[in-house]
Amino acid sequence: MKMVGESVENFGEPDEVSKTVQEIACADKDRDKDKVFPDIKVFFESLYHMLESTIGDQLTTQHREAWTTFSTTVVRAYKMGRGEDLHGIFETDPVPFTKRKEPEEVLESAGETESEKKKFTDSDVSAAKTIQKHFRGHHVRKRTKAVQKGTKVNLSTKGALQDSWGKLEGDQLQHGLKILSRMFLSKPDLLDQYSFKEDKAKCAYYVDFHGNHTDVPARNWFLLFREVFTAPKEALISVNVTAGVSGLLLRIIDNDSGKEIPTICNRPKPYRFTPNKLGYTFLCEGKTTEGALPGGKYRLRMVGDSPDLLAPVRDIPSCGVESNEIKEYYTPERHNVIFRYSVNVLADTPCTVQVSTSKSDVNFRVEIFDGDDLLFKDEGIGHIVIPCVTFYTDEDSSQKGRRTPQKTRAKSGTKSPGRTKASPIVPDPDSAPRKKSHRYIVQATVLRNTWDNNDSPWQSILDQILPKDVDAVSDRPTSGSIAEEKPSTPNKKRGAREEKSDPKKAAKPGQKAPSPAFDESKPYWVLRVCADAGEEVMLRRDTQREDEIKSIKAAWEELQPGRAAKAKALREKYLARKAEEKAKEKEEKPKEESRLSIGEGADAEAPKEDKSGAAAVSVSDIRPPSPKFYQIPPLFQPYVKGRDDDMLLFDDDEQVRHLDQHRTKVEEFHDERKNVLNGRNENRAQRNDMKEQLLLTAENMQVEVDTLRDDVFALRDTLRQKQLAEEAARLAAMEPEQVTTPSPKPPSAKKPKSPKGGKKGKK
Repeated sequence: MKMVGESVENFGEPDEVSKTVQEIACADKDRDKDKVFPDIKVFFESLYHMLESTIGDQLTTQHREAWTTFSTTVVRAYKMGRGEDLHGIFETDPVPFTKRKEPEEVLESAGETESEKKKFTDSDVSAAKTIQKHFRGHHVRKRTKAVQKGTKVNLSTKGALQDSWGKLEGDQLQHGLKILSRMFLSKPDLLDQYSFKEDKAKCAYYVDFHGNHTDVPARNWFLLFREVFTAPKEALISVNVTAGVSGLLLRIIDNDSGKEIPTICNRPKPYRFTPNKLGYTFLCEGKTTEGALPGGKYRLRMVGDSPDLLAPVRDIPSCGVESNEIKEYYTPERHNVIFRYSVNVLADTPCTVQVSTSKSDVNFRVEIFDGDDLLFKDEGIGHIVIPCVTFYTDEDSSQKGRRTPQKTRAKSGTKSPGRTKASPIVPDPDSAPRKKSHRYIVQATVLRNTWDNNDSPWQSILDQILPKDVDAVSDRPTSGSIAEEKPSTPNKKRGAREEKSDPKKAAKPGQKAPSPAFDESKPYWVLRVCADAGEEVMLRRDTQREDEIKSIKAAWEELQPGRAAKAKALREKYLARKAEEKAKEKEEKPKEESRLSIGEGADAEAPKEDKSGAAAVSVSDIRPPSPKFYQIPPLFQPYVKGRDDDMLLFDDDEQVRHLDQHRTKVEEFHDERKNVLNGRNENRAQRNDMKEQLLLTAENMQVEVDTLRDDVFALRDTLRQKQLAEEAARLAAMEPEQVTTPSPKPPSAKKPKSPKGGKKGKK
């Protein structure tokens, strides 16, 4: 960049420009000097691209002509230094200045079609050649005068060059890097001619984005931020988030496909981002521990192999996330439904839905419906997050509530691109057909009976909330319940004041007593819907079923006036009869106990009465009253239907459901049996293979033992034969000595004894 600036200052002096060009060519000694001219063309193309991208709005036609003349002068100076022919150097542009494309207007005469093309005559062709010849001559004369020092054209050209170059002197290093990047991008083989070719593979680029977050209470889930980024070019990027709390989970979702980028240890792995239509959604979630998280700043850092990293679609510091939270106690229900809430919005709003339970091992499912259509479904244990879901307004209100409140959010004077229109998460309604009306429902359901409460702790909750006085019970409404009210979030200061004051005294006559602070020791669930700050999201309990029942009752009342009053009278009569039966049972129970006690006393005094001749009273004569219903033994109760208090009509639907359950059980049994048989066959095959391997191993071992034994026996036989030969030779040498020299007798040899007749004293 410095040498280009010197060439601009020395414009019109061929010797100085030629000297500067030779210095540029010799700047890197490892390069081949014969390839400088092709590099100069690539260099000027990159230079023009940098000028268009940096000061393109301020470049005029005079500036473009000046830079084209400058490129011609540099090439001319290079050829002069090499002693090449300069004929026709000014007739054509060696490196033309590519202008930005503008919409072309095609003017057609009325009634002219493509088939009716005009045929040019010889005179028309001759006239066009004459015009081109005169224009080429004007072009050459103008370029020649621009190179001559001191001419008017030279001064104007040099002034245009210096004017445009002065706007680049502030940050020449960055402009030089842009030129080199463009050169290597247009001609990758050019990198091998430079000595820093090995450094290019090790080069990395990074960019930081900073934002603010609000205070977060202790032991609470929160969404740190949610932003949308666009990819201008394909690049391999690694993303990291730093904030005042650890354990953050960063999710990245491709808005076109809806798929989430895989993670490694709760961090997105390096991913190659490609340009798409709707961009990528970045959202970071976390959970505080025992301590609260004070408001502060966070940093989102991207590191990639290209300078063109992801760009946000709005101003991050001026935006935030708001959470709409509902926290209620869990009430067991026949269909295992935890809650069912409707979502209403005033504008097309992208949101994040989070559901958590107080019991960490609850297996449940979260579903989002649009009418009867299922939009999202996810299963989890204790915690589920649906990262991106867009709630649309109805078609009649879509023109009023399109997402254009971003003008009020931008506090700085800079223009935030892409936020004056709809958010990239929200697809364009013109591109895809939209429903006329929307009815969004968020529903959570317990799976596999993992949240079964047999102890029924709700009675204690009702006892704490509802008054215990009889008068108060008679005055309270019968339709109220704990699940119909939204418990308030506990506040330490307010809770301390409420503990000192008596809630009964604080309640005015005719009003309901205030509910106590939320008790987190009881089972509860939390629903959070997070949206951008300023977006209004309304959550209401879904009462469609109750409304349908009310409408049906109203229709019945309209068809049969007085039906409700009759039903109420019959219900009260039935309850009164049941109360009388229970009262009679309570009266009969002490009498029965007294009769049993009398029988036991009579049985104890029976021997005395027998002696006196009085009649004896036996306990067997006093029989207890027969039960009204047959008592089923406990062992057989699981096999008997209708033992629950809630009576269920066994209609066609119930029969189909029972058949489906039975069919499902049979299929599961067959699948399990098939798996067991397959496992047995696999085990048998493995055992057979193992037997064959063991037999083969035993045979090999036997062969090795036999071989070693034969070797040992051979050595033994050889040694034995050698020893036998030596012994035979020794014996053969000893035999002649035994024949020639008899062995003498020993002197101690005894004489034979005389016979008995030769004894002394007998003659």
